[in-house]
This record gives sequence, C-alpha cells and structure tokens, in this order.
Amino acid sequence: GAGIVLRNVPGLRTYVGEAVDGGSSAALRTCALALILARAGLGLDAAALKRLRWAAARLAAVPCLVEAGVVALIASRPFVFDFPAGWACLLGFVVAAVSPAVVVPSLLALRDAGYGTATGIPTLVVAAAALDDVLSLAGFGICLPFAVSSAARQGVLPSTAWAAAVRAPVEIVAGLLGAWLGSLVLRRFFVERRPTALRAASALMLVTLALTFSLKALGFSGAAALAALALAFLTGPLYKAAGAVLGELWSSVAQPLLFSLLGAAVDLDVIRGRDAGLGVAL
Repeated sequence: GAGIVLRNVPGLRTYVGEAVDGGSSAALRTCALALILARAGLGLDAAALKRLRWAAARLAAVPCLVEAGVVALIASRPFVFDFPAGWACLLGFVVAAVSPAVVVPSLLALRDAGYGTATGIPTLVVAAAALDDVLSLAGFGICLPFAVSSAARQGVLPSTAWAAAVRAPVEIVAGLLGAWLGSLVLRRFFVERRPTALRAASALMLVTLALTFSLKALGFSGAAALAALALAFLTGPLYKAAGAVLGELWSSVAQPLLFSLLGAAVDLDVIRGRDAGLGVAL
C-alpha cells in the first residue's frame, strides 16, 4: 500500500517513487525472500518431509501446471486479452508462481500455534511452494523463446525446445548441490566457532545470500530459491537457534521493505481500467 502511494501520488512520485533504483530494489527483494526461505528451512520437519516427499511433488506440480494452463487459455481468448499462445503461456506461469513471502509466514505462524504439526502440513506446503517456484520459472523459461522469437533467432535465448525443457531438472540439481556445498561451510564454522544465536544467524544469511546471488547471476533464479530453503534445512540441527533472530528480522525489517518495494514497482498510469478489471477477475 505505501509503495503504491509513493509511486503514484503526484509530488511524491517524482521525488520518492521514481527515485527508487530498479537494480537496488531487485537486490533488496532478493535478500528479503532469501531471509524468509531460510527461516522456513530451519523449521522443516525432516521426518515429515521424507514421508510426504511425493505428496510435496504433486502439490507443487499439479496446481502449478493446471493454473498456468487455465490462465493461458483464458488470456488467449479474443474477448479477454487476445494474447498470442507464447505470451499467454508466459502470463500463465507468472500467475501460477507461489509467493513464498505470502505463504511461508502464514504457515510458520500456524505451525508455531500447533496447527498441522502432527500431520506435517506446514513442512509439506513450504517444500511444495519452493518446488512450485522452480517449476514456474522453468515453465516461463521454456515459453519465453516462443514468445520472443526474435531473441531466440539472435541467440539471446535458447532456440531449441530441448534446451529449455531441461531447465527444471537442472535448476533442481543446481539448487540442491549449492545448498550441500554451503552446508559444508556452515557446519565447519559451527564446529570451530560455537557461535551465539546472533552470530549463527549472521553466518547462515551470509552464505545463503552468497549462494542466492551466485545462482541468480548464472541464470538459475528457481535454483536460488530452492537453495536458500535447502541450505537452512541441511544445517537446521546446528543452526536452529538462528530461527528466532531471522523471524524478528523478517517481521520488523524485511517484510515491510519487501512489500513497499513491490508496491513502488506498480505504475498505475500504464494500466488501463479494462485490463485491470480483467486481470483481477483472472
């Protein structure tokens, strides 16, 4: 709400909303998402995750693919947006992506209140949310060369379907491998230094952010989200005390900053009333 106001109210727009640097905003949003995913990873139940691993995969894949397909079908209709097939599929995967910043804090609050812990529901949904992001980003990457065919012809994007189709498994492997390597560093730090909760949280976030930005720089945005979650999960037994510090940092700093920056990216001047209404309905 505050970000949208700062971006669109005359006077404030020029001196505040439009003054936000796009690159810095993206970096801060990445930091906030890495923080909440690390917080979620520390709270995952290993036994529940092992028991519900296939349920998590189904919960990630089926709703993601169905929602993307339905949105793409509707968006391509002449009386809605009349998008070409490639652009309609891009929109489908954008809409289908789950926001960890919305889902994870709510689930952690329910878990802390004792709801669903016996059946492992918080662990199931958090794991599925991370996989859903990987699938959505991979689907977006597969559809992008078809939507922007000129970029594919110029070599900016993959021109062959198989190169884009292997993106999802590659991102999963890259995310898990990165998390495993990061966990080796954190385990050695813990054994040698025996850090306090604050220092443990600082070390965890330092490695998480280094891993997240490295994977994003390599073009693996989905792997970056999965790595942040998996790294905290792998180091959870040693870094459990860091969870309280990360939770306080999220609620007091990262959460309001994230949603303010997202709001500041919304320019109402470029949105037609009809398109806004159809988008909300969709």
